Amino acid sequence: MKRVLLLTETAPEFFAKVGFRRIAREEADAAVQGSVEFRTACCQSAVCMRLDL
Repeated sequence: MKRVLLLTETAPEFFAKVGFRRIAREEADAAVQGSVEFRTACCQSAVCMRLDL
């Protein structure tokens, strides 16, 4: 595993404190963008964040 991606509507500040950084949704890996969670479960206002390992 080289990176972890997440979507959050409520805790971007928390995740930033542990090393995640905001990215544009378009920067997420194609497999993530194709997931049900990315396409439908999380609203478009959710913050996309990435942690490089």
